[in-house]
Amino acid sequence: MSSVHVSPENIGRFADHARDCASEVNNELAKGRSAVIDVENKVNVAISNTNALIEEMVRDFEHAQKVYEENCELLEKKEAEYNAVEKQLSAARDSLEAAQEEQTRAKNSSSGSTPEEKKAHDSAVSAANSAVSSASSAVSSLKSELTKIGKVIERINRANSRLRDIMYIVKNQMREAREYIAGLQKQLRAVMGKKERFESEGKRAVDSFNTLAIVATNAKSYIDSACKSLADAADKDYSSYDNRVSMNSIHALIDAAEIMENMKESVQNFTHDQKERVQEFSDTLGDSISYHMAQVGADIGEKMVHATATFDEKAQKLRQAYKQLVAYTNIHYTRY
Repeated sequence: MSSVHVSPENIGRFADHARDCASEVNNELAKGRSAVIDVENKVNVAISNTNALIEEMVRDFEHAQKVYEENCELLEKKEAEYNAVEKQLSAARDSLEAAQEEQTRAKNSSSGSTPEEKKAHDSAVSAANSAVSSASSAVSSLKSELTKIGKVIERINRANSRLRDIMYIVKNQMREAREYIAGLQKQLRAVMGKKERFESEGKRAVDSFNTLAIVATNAKSYIDSACKSLADAADKDYSSYDNRVSMNSIHALIDAAEIMENMKESVQNFTHDQKERVQEFSDTLGDSISYHMAQVGADIGEKMVHATATFDEKAQKLRQAYKQLVAYTNIHYTRY
């Protein structure tokens, strides 16, 4: 047994609400798309800027590496020079030591007794002094040169140490920058995945609300059509007819339609029988009283025929209302 307790106005409001919900979800979907596009643009800008920084760091690293390699080549040369000068200094020190020993021997030797011997002695001492002075100057010069080369080597080593630190820092920064880009890309993929799920869920929601609106609109149409048929069956003006429907069994409409159809048929049969009786009384009995009674019955039958003349039409309206209400009660909403 199907029951109906509904108002088309309420159904209409529900349909409007479902359409409003679909529109609201569509608006939120549009906002979500806009937000994702904004995030994607910002991520792309960040990646582009970071890539530009990486390119600069690569250039800095390559430049530092080139300078480091050049310094290593120069260091190798300076170390070779240092070793050569160091050997020269060692030889010069040996020469100075020998000159000093010779100077000592010359000074300690006898000057002689004759002027010639004295002159020869002084000449030997002078030569020894000159040799010591020359050897000492050579040692001093080589020591100065060795100190200069040592300072150059020290500067190169300090520069290379700084360059190694710079290259290490730049390498770490490049690694961190690439990890930063990879992290951004991973986050963007996650956002895009959520966007797809958001779009999918949103579309299902919109489709569900639109389907609800269609179902509700169809339901309202069925109820309106049923109410119009009921109004026609009741000889009411549909515009002023109370179109709220509340019944415990729509099958009562079929019962009523059958009763009206059977009533019309019974009235027609009764009237036909009465007409035959009037004719029989007129033809055979000639009893005015019986004839009059039969005529009265026939007249009443005619009035009943007139009164039930539209019962077929009304019964059809009831059947139409029944069909619309059956369609209403059979409406099925499929959730997406």
